[in-house]
Order: sequence, then structure tokens, then C-alpha cells
Amino acid sequence: MNQFGRLAALALSCVTMATALSPTAYAYQHYNEIPVSGTQNRAHNFHKDFTLTGNYADDLVNVAQSQLGLTTKEAQYSEDWCANFVADCARLTEMPNDIIPYDYSLVAGCRFFYSYILESCGATVISNENDVMSGDLVFYYCPSSDFYLHVAIVESSNNYLEGNITTAKGREEVIRSKFNYKFGCYIHNDKVDTTLSGHVERLYVRPNYGRPPVKLYTDTDPASYYPPERVLSYKEPIPSCGFDVCWVQTILKRLGYSDTVNGIYDETTRDAIARFQIENNLYSDGITESETINALKTCYQDLYKPSFISFSTKDSFTYDSQISFDIDGSNYDSAKIVITDINGTILYSNNDFSTESSLPANLLGKGTFTANCTLENKYGESSTLSTTLIVTDPLPETPDLIIDYKNTTPAVFSWNPTENTTAYDLYITDSKGNTYNTITNISDCSHTVFLAAGRYSAYLIAKNETVSTQSNSIRFITNNLTSAFSDEEFYAKLYNNDLCLATGNSLLLKKNSNLSSFKWHFIKQEDNTYTIINCKTKQAIMVGNNSSVILSSPTTTILQKWIPVNTMEGIIFVSAYDKSKVLTFTNNEPQINRSKDCKTEAFRLETIDTPHRFILTEICKPKENTDGYANYICDITGETTSSSITYHTPDTPDKPNTNSNDIPDKPIRLVGDVNCDGKVTNIDSLILLRSVIGLYNLDEISHILHDTNNDKRITSVDSMKILQYVVGIENDSSVGNKVMIK
Repeated sequence: MNQFGRLAALALSCVTMATALSPTAYAYQHYNEIPVSGTQNRAHNFHKDFTLTGNYADDLVNVAQSQLGLTTKEAQYSEDWCANFVADCARLTEMPNDIIPYDYSLVAGCRFFYSYILESCGATVISNENDVMSGDLVFYYCPSSDFYLHVAIVESSNNYLEGNITTAKGREEVIRSKFNYKFGCYIHNDKVDTTLSGHVERLYVRPNYGRPPVKLYTDTDPASYYPPERVLSYKEPIPSCGFDVCWVQTILKRLGYSDTVNGIYDETTRDAIARFQIENNLYSDGITESETINALKTCYQDLYKPSFISFSTKDSFTYDSQISFDIDGSNYDSAKIVITDINGTILYSNNDFSTESSLPANLLGKGTFTANCTLENKYGESSTLSTTLIVTDPLPETPDLIIDYKNTTPAVFSWNPTENTTAYDLYITDSKGNTYNTITNISDCSHTVFLAAGRYSAYLIAKNETVSTQSNSIRFITNNLTSAFSDEEFYAKLYNNDLCLATGNSLLLKKNSNLSSFKWHFIKQEDNTYTIINCKTKQAIMVGNNSSVILSSPTTTILQKWIPVNTMEGIIFVSAYDKSKVLTFTNNEPQINRSKDCKTEAFRLETIDTPHRFILTEICKPKENTDGYANYICDITGETTSSSITYHTPDTPDKPNTNSNDIPDKPIRLVGDVNCDGKVTNIDSLILLRSVIGLYNLDEISHILHDTNNDKRITSVDSMKILQYVVGIENDSSVGNKVMIK
């Protein structure tokens, strides 16, 4: 090794030792080993064979055209210089610095250049490639890598003027060409650039050539230079220059590590970062990587960014009260309150709200609202926290619930009317505390409800649209059931608003009628319960599956036994099978349920005389010179239970012998003579048809007498039989036969 080599080795050894002793020195050494892309001004090395017209767009193109073939060596750039080329061309046009910035601290790299010319120089984005004009700028951007890789000047729709392009000669120079993106590759001069993966887009920008000069950024107000909302949003490693460097420098200045905010990652910034890393137990290399970024955010937030300790209020306010908030935070100079409804409409705003401030609840109205509190410091940075508040009606008065102990089966509850109340809910629990029954939305101040024998508690809720209050709780006992009837049997109609009738195997409610299907036979059983049988269908009311009520043939099953109980509203029928449930109708469907309201569950009974049997005597048509009378003994439904026919010869006296000693002399009726005028006409057919559709009520005898086809019912067929008889069409009906009613 020669003497020069020894000296070089010694120097390297000294540098290594110094680095080991000084973290800051190591940071500088490490930084200098990394290529730095700082912006350089080399306009003085440009060709000057161009003419200025005063039109900045044309002049920019003229200057760029005159530089075609200019190489890196001639311009003396020592870094990638596509952005430098555009800036130096703009400098030579003598345009104001706020149209295309050519100050080195404002241009920096392509990302910073693109952001700054849009945000601070009033440039506009050209979204349609067909609208691009000479003098516009084009930036090449890769979204997948979030990388701005190149910028050029638009010469025409077919050509760009670009600096820092490697030509076939292997040197970087200014050329006229056009970049393309194709199948996710970055292509220039028909060669694929494999150093960048992902789709590349062209972003066109038109500088604001007609804009008058504006005030550019100065170091006196870093908060206005770097938008406050971005201070805590950056995540990636910091580049060598641009807005993101300003972000670091702004925080370093506010934390007291530096006084410079210029957008350049210079020695001052590296030294400040190295000192910050040392004080926060980070590896000190002067490089702002992700761990350092997070530490900067934390320190900044702790020291300067407004933060909440608490923001709260009561859950709800009544309409006639005042709303106040508990605000506690740090690093803020003012608090702003904004209250919105569920649709986001602002109902109240106060830019200087203090803990002593309040607002009337009726200013908002009733409902649920969102209160947003924003704490802001002198730098314009802020933190926002939200809470929910509810404005309700004034509280209802507390009701005083009482029960009538003189008549606790059913239980009769009552209470005093209360202010600010729209309805009441009654809650009943059994002896184990389980909810036995709940009756909601009671409008009156009393309520009657059936309860099976037992021990209960009850309380009342007085409510309005938004809030409620609870009454006192009372305990009570209900007695064993006592039947409302003592008769062994009787007949009656059942009313629950409308009449209860039997149809098929079901119960229905319909308007009043004299049909036997509306009449019921009550028969007392040995256990003092009653079986209720329909006079038409001969079926008993019975508990079915899933709390349903059906009709079935009478048996001794407990499912057909009912206990009639007196209430002030009428008779309720308690199921002997489940004494906690009563017969009721829901949407015209019979069911057994826990009692909700005796007013709707109670039945009114209209007793009718015990129906007697009656006799129909039909005068038969002559047969072999013999007249005859047929006696039919029928029950209330019209069903024949027995009959006898006696024939006599012409010399028999006019009064027929019917072998019945108790048949009185009664008028003779014609089958089909509905209006009893002694003849069968089309009017009778019409009347019978009206009875079919419910517009005319027939008595029981008429139902039997005018059943012309003996199918046990009156239908339109019977009306048609009468009409056929009137017009002389023979049929097999009994229309026109004489019948003696006895």
C-alpha cells in the first residue's frame, strides 16, 4: 500500500470513530450516502435563442422548444431534473412566481409541484384529454404506488417537451416526445420501464396564466402554510422536500426543536429530527421514518392539539328546562357547540360556548338530538366530540293507584287523573313477581280486569309521548269464582257488540237475527259450570288448540265447561279448563286469553222463552179419492221429531181426525206465500230472495214453511222454485201446498 493509500485508510478510520462517538455525526454520514433530490436553479445555463411575446403560455413553449437537445451536462443539473426544467423555463418567461413557481423551495419534486400549483397558484385540472392546450403541464402518476414520476410541458395535442429523458445515446436531455401508458406499463421511446409497476395515468394541469400576483408562503405563519387538518394524517416516510417536509418542520417548530419551515429536508431539519429521536428514545439517524412520525404525532397531540377530558350532559331534559354541558379539555382556546336533529339539520350553534352557558330546551323541540362540541386552539387545529341528548315532554304526575276490595273478582282498579299524561299502562304480577298481565294505553281513570283466584301486585305507569312515571304498588287477593247463574238450564242470545252465532265449527259475530243459530242453550253441570250449546247446530262451545275456541259435539270434557262471572260491564265466561283465561273475540276470531278489559270481553245475555214444539199439518193432494192430513211435530230448529198421517174418505167430516187431542184450530198457510196474502206470486219470490241476502227477517215458522226443497235452509233455490210455480213451470217442490199451522 502506498503512502496515499495509508492516508486514506487513516482518514476513514477517523471518520468511523467519530461516527461511533456522535449519533448526530452518524446521522449526517448516513444521510449523505442516500441520493438527495433537491431542486436546483440552472436557468442561466439554458439556450437563449427564444423570443418572448408576453403570452406566458406561448412563451413557456417557446423557451422549452429552444432547449431541445440540452443535456444534463450542459445544464449542469446534479439530480433528476424534469420538474427543474419546467420551473427554469417558467423563470425565463419572466412570468410571476405564483403562476408556475420557480423558487427552489416551492417546486421541489413532482408530488410537491403538483400539489402546490393547484392549492396555492390557482391552477385547474383538465379532466378531458381533448381539452388539453399548448402551455398546459402534464404529470405522470401511478395510483398503485402513489408515485408522481414525471412532469412535462404540452407543446401540442401530439407532442410534449420533456427534460431529463434518457435517449438512445444514453444521456439525459430535452426531447420532443409523447409518453403512453399501456397494459399497466410505463413506456417512453418504445421501451418499457420495468422500474415501476402498476397503471400510469396522465394528469393535466392548466396554470392560471391570467391570475394576478398573490402572496406566497412565508415562514411567519406555518399553520396557514400547512393545512391543520393534515397535521396528524400523514402515514408514509417523509421525502426530501415538499408539503410533507413542511409537516415535520411545523411540528418541530411548535415543539421547540427548530425555527425553520421551508419545505426542504436540510441539515437544520436533520439535526432537529436527530435531537428529537434522542430525547424520545428512538434510533437517532436524522431520518423521519414511520416510528419517528408516530412519535411526532404523539408529542404534538399531547402538547398542542386540543383534546377532550370529558364532554357530557344529562341523558334527557324536559321541554321546560335549560340544557347545559360539562366540557373539560386541554390545549384549546374556544369551544363551539352545534346541535343537530336526526336529519343533520342545525338547530343551534354557539361559537363561544362555556360551561356556564345554557340554552332553553324548547328551542330544540321534542326528540333526540346530537350535540357536537369542537375545541379549537390558536393554530386553528381542533378536536370534536359528540353526545346525544333527548328533550321530552314534562314528566307526568305520579298517579295514586287503588283497587275496589269489595269486588275483586273481577278486580276493579281506579286512580286519580294526572297532568301531562296521555295514557296509562297497568302491570299485574303474580305472587312470585312474574308478570301476569299487562294492559296498555288505557285512556280512562279506571279499569276492570278478570283475574283468577290468587295473590297479586299491581302498579300503574302514567305516560305521554316521551316520558313516564310509575305509581305506588298495591297487593291484593282475588276470591274464588262464583257463577252468575243459578238456573239449571235456560235459552239466551249472546251479545258481544254484535250477536254471537254458530256457523260450521266456528263462532262469529253478526247483526241481530231471529235465526236459531243465534240462540244458545245453557245447561248447568254438577260442578256448577255451564255447557253452552247452539240451538241450530247442536254443538257446544269448546276450547281448542293454541287458545282457539271451536264448536264440537257435546261431551263431558272440561274443555266445554264455562264459568259465567258477573261484572259491571256484563257477563264474562271463564274457561273451567284454564281459570286464568276468558272467552273473547280478537278480529272476530274467538279465543281464550288473559283478561285485558272486561268492557270488551263481557257479554250481554238476552234470555228467550223456552222454545215449545209446534205442529205443522200439511193437507195432502188427493190420492185415490182420499184426502189426508200429515202432522209433523218439530222442535225449534224445524227438525221433525215425529209424524203421523190420517186418511179419510169423501164422506169424512170436513174436520180431519189427526189423532192429536191437543191440536188447536189454526189458519192454513200456503207454502211459498211469504207475505201471507193468501196467494203465491212473484212478490213472494222477491221477499224470500231479500231474506237470503239479509234485507228481510223471516220468523222461525217461515224458515220451515218456505224451505221448498227440504234442504233445511232458505236459499236462492227456494226463491227460484216459487218463481217457477208462478210462471207455471212444474218442479218437485212443495210450493202451493196448503199447510195448517197448529
